[in-house]
Amino acid sequence: MKRSITSGAGLLLLSAFGLMAQSVDTIPFLALMQPGNEVPAVSDTSSGNAIIWVHVVKDAAGNITSGSVDFDVSTKFSSAVTATGLHIHNGAAGVSAGVVIPTDLSATNSVAIDATGKTRIQKQVQFPTTAPALPVSIITDLIANPQGYYVNIHTTDHAGGAMRGQLMPADMKVLMGLMSPKNEVPPTGVNASGVASVLLLRAHDAT
Repeated sequence: MKRSITSGAGLLLLSAFGLMAQSVDTIPFLALMQPGNEVPAVSDTSSGNAIIWVHVVKDAAGNITSGSVDFDVSTKFSSAVTATGLHIHNGAAGVSAGVVIPTDLSATNSVAIDATGKTRIQKQVQFPTTAPALPVSIITDLIANPQGYYVNIHTTDHAGGAMRGQLMPADMKVLMGLMSPKNEVPPTGVNASGVASVLLLRAHDAT
């Protein structure tokens, strides 16, 4: 007589095989944000750099099922401002397009930037989500066509966008170094040690 496995151990084993079938990947993108890239262009000397990390979970067939988008944006505004928005839009350079990946930065959840004009803003957006809608298809297309998307930041002075930059795919390399007082010239004799890690990102344009 044939018997099926219905015990807890059997279900746990099947779940473990299901998890092993999944894979994860992290894909970096870079953007140089400038006021002159806005549509219409903004006349200002501000600038910014955006690192967009796309973390994806794939099923056994290689299809993206879920993940997150991390924003790591460093800005240098020409004066004190209040940042009221940080988004990714699906538009090519010179085109004004709608928001497809929003963050929670808003007029009611703003970031005040002091007179130095410098700040770093970090946000994470999960997908897929339903409110607001962020389907997996947006992430799949962004990975395939990053320069069809741009990231921009909004302020109270420039509600339509203060500066923006097209996304560019990036190569990533991690370098590590074992730090020792004996490596100094001359050696310091200090009783200490350290490990340094350096993350290198190199962007590619359309060519």
